[in-house]
Amino acid sequence: MPIIILGILIYLGFTLYSKSYFSLQPEGTRYKSSVDKITSYLKQTSPELVQFDEEELSLLSGNVAKMKKNLFFVSTPEEGILTSIYHEPFVAFSRQWHHPGKKLGVIGIATHSDTFLYIMKKDHTDVFINDRPYGTFQPNGDLVAMKGKTTVGSYSAEEKSYLIKLENVPVAEIKMDITQQELPLRIIDIFDPLDSNKYKQVEILAFYLLGLSLH
Repeated sequence: MPIIILGILIYLGFTLYSKSYFSLQPEGTRYKSSVDKITSYLKQTSPELVQFDEEELSLLSGNVAKMKKNLFFVSTPEEGILTSIYHEPFVAFSRQWHHPGKKLGVIGIATHSDTFLYIMKKDHTDVFINDRPYGTFQPNGDLVAMKGKTTVGSYSAEEKSYLIKLENVPVAEIKMDITQQELPLRIIDIFDPLDSNKYKQVEILAFYLLGLSLH
């Protein structure tokens, strides 16, 4: 089969999956409502974000601008813009929890150019990038890509941070307890320069963990 035809079939399959996703899921209406609210906020906010180079991801801090707080947990920001250590608007986020223990719900993260959605279910988390399905986080921390069903990365909990691995090699870590500081501090440490594809995989992993760790 010609590669171009195979590519078209894969694209159509992903598109149909995206469109039918919520109708096939338990509590699909509730999740769709959360996703709609989160994506609306991220679309409004992303034009305010600066375009940063991939190697500048490690400049991200835990400090939040334009913060919207949960009505019941006043100290916890649920929408806002994370700044770089130089106070630049780097990343927008929005979260809605369906369970008080952050076990179920939706995390949305946007950069200037991409939108990441993490739909948290009981036994896995589905990942969408720019409205297209990318893959799934398994309970053991593995990130399995939808295309090819291959494990493209993983994370594990250390004492005060999450360790991110690609091809079973540690490449980065992100703080486990992310809070605002008077002096903005880096929250992501990338150990060595990576190629573009690996930076994207680190983003997918790190942004999910950021959504879980931000306090």
